[in-house]
Amino acid sequence: MDKSIFNKVFPNAWLIGCYSYQDLQGMKHLFLSNNLSERELDNLEFLPPRLKIEVPCRLKDEVFIIAKKLKELGKKNKVYIDCCSSKEKSEFNEYLASKNGEFLDNVFFSEFRNKPIALKNYVEIQSMFREMIGPAKFLSPFEKYIYAYNVVKNFKEYKDCEDASASRDLYEIVNNEYMVCLGFTKLFGELLSMLDIPSFDFAAIIDDSYDDYFEEKEDLMVEKPTNFVWHSRRYVHLIDEKYGIDGFYVSDPTWDNDLENDFYSFLAMTNKEEAEIFRMITCNQAWIYELFDINKPEDFYDKLEFLLSRKSNEDKDIRHFISSLMYEISVLDSKKDFELREAFPFLLDDRSNWPDDCGSYTMLLSDLSTYVASKVNNEISGETIMSAVREVYANTTDLTDEELDLKMEEIISSNCSRHYSYFPKTFKINSCGVSVIMNEYNKFELAAGDLKDTGRSLIKDK
Repeated sequence: MDKSIFNKVFPNAWLIGCYSYQDLQGMKHLFLSNNLSERELDNLEFLPPRLKIEVPCRLKDEVFIIAKKLKELGKKNKVYIDCCSSKEKSEFNEYLASKNGEFLDNVFFSEFRNKPIALKNYVEIQSMFREMIGPAKFLSPFEKYIYAYNVVKNFKEYKDCEDASASRDLYEIVNNEYMVCLGFTKLFGELLSMLDIPSFDFAAIIDDSYDDYFEEKEDLMVEKPTNFVWHSRRYVHLIDEKYGIDGFYVSDPTWDNDLENDFYSFLAMTNKEEAEIFRMITCNQAWIYELFDINKPEDFYDKLEFLLSRKSNEDKDIRHFISSLMYEISVLDSKKDFELREAFPFLLDDRSNWPDDCGSYTMLLSDLSTYVASKVNNEISGETIMSAVREVYANTTDLTDEELDLKMEEIISSNCSRHYSYFPKTFKINSCGVSVIMNEYNKFELAAGDLKDTGRSLIKDK
């Protein structure tokens, strides 16, 4: 039927969902939450040319049904697949593998903080990412983590440009010369997800007033005006029985970015180690990450009380922070998340229906504070890190035993020297003056012979 006639005869008729012809003409985005009926698919012919159709990842089949129908109707509208989580993305990637490369050019992949990308290009880049971590297939979890860390920190040299997305968008950085902290963090998270290592990124505020310290050779004790800038890092849950590792760690491949040296100063930091970095770190006190930045359960309660007392959080109650914390735990430790939701059934309900009485959360908060405190300060020794690095080199390169020994001596030496510089005797705390921290030891003060040999080439022979 002619569109103008249809509009006159059926001006308020629902064409797609609860939207009429007139509704659709004034829309730029059409968000779908359910599959379309045959009638609704036929009604796609009434879409204005610039309207974008957005479909949640869970309706995977519907995306291609709609895209095909649009082609049949001669429509130029684009269909966007909206992905909301790494789990959804992983499941969608598995689904794409069954499509055998049959992708229409009107389908685009869309996810938070990255520009939409043509599905065909998305599939090609995802394949490239899988190739990047292919050699890590038979490594232990911590070794896989190190392998991915090496790929990212050596991907390219840190370089920004006027176009912010060029250095920060996951799908743009693979095709240009630019990359800054958010780009490093996104790429690292993508590779970790493919290796089944849970993580999430967070934004820290750092003091970069001493960034030129090594060039100018100034005395670090000399007070300089604080200059806060944004910085991106990842929070990771590492478990590896081979190395006795089980904890939450802060990771920063950006600060270990050096194409000539193999650095691991910021590979997997505990809260204490993060605080000792030569550039002071702080987080916006409204952020849920603060509840991870503790040393003992009592700190958890102090942080929570502080968060609730801030004026900027006056519209938030305890349910807000528990809900946010539960989300992060669901990302880092799905097993613990399941245990908590089973023990406290109200967590399964919508947050608005949770108890109003703060006393109802006493047992939950006790469990959360004990759990988080048990995970955040399990330091990984320099010996363990370098032993795992040796395993990675032994099983992913063709170095001879002699070459490997020399390589490890070089890596340990460079990391030891750097560690003294990056974890010095002083650091600043906001505007409250200078606080002095005396280094007790350098975790990379090792000899290559100190490293544990867990069996060279056992993996490569598989």
